[in-house]
Amino acid sequence: MGFLSWGVIPGLSIAVVGASCGSPSAEAPRSVAIQLNTPIEVFGQRLNVLADVNGDGRLDSLTEYYVSRKLGRAMAKYLKDAPYDSLVKRTSDLEALVLLRHADGRVDTLDDRGTGFGFALLVNEGDLDGDGADEIGYVLDHADWSNTNTYRVITWKEEELQVLFTFPIWDWQLPDPQDAEREFALIGQTGRRIHDDGVPMPEVDLVIPLRSGVAKVIGNIGEATLDTMEVYFALGKPVRYRGALE
Repeated sequence: MGFLSWGVIPGLSIAVVGASCGSPSAEAPRSVAIQLNTPIEVFGQRLNVLADVNGDGRLDSLTEYYVSRKLGRAMAKYLKDAPYDSLVKRTSDLEALVLLRHADGRVDTLDDRGTGFGFALLVNEGDLDGDGADEIGYVLDHADWSNTNTYRVITWKEEELQVLFTFPIWDWQLPDPQDAEREFALIGQTGRRIHDDGVPMPEVDLVIPLRSGVAKVIGNIGEATLDTMEVYFALGKPVRYRGALE
């Protein structure tokens, strides 16, 4: 006479199968099959941009490097089918950090903390301040429930990365990541659907050069509105904003 029994433990399923040979003294052969519900990691996009950041006339390759300070290595950005609050907690638990890695091996650490899911945007802004080198614009993909974010434009002065200027934006001004679709409610972000089909991101740039030393920016300039302003900047001088444009 044979038997089949199942024991269920959260996150673990065990199947025990045995058979008796009719003799009470005979030990029944047993086999144990264990299946773990291991989360599926989704690597996530790594943004890349080409720009002449040192003014030598040659394009430099800058690539997003998303790492865990706790693990000491690169990490996946998402877990498939995990709830959003678990994804947010995971970035904190693993101490996620986003870096810019140059093709020559150099790595720049950004000034920001709580970098969440890496970059939401990384673009070459061109030479905005007229020093002969390109500036880089970026937005971080924060692990939070907010709609508000910050657009930063950075530049390299004597091999040192500096923030040239910043302005506030709304997250919904940016495209979804290649590997996730963000979900928004009236107040803020409520979650995201994770996939891994690598749909290309549309190009978005909220800094539009008008002429040397002047650019137009589009963002959350006013109170809960989208607005457009002109930004004036020059070497060695503070950035100046001029009111909303028609």
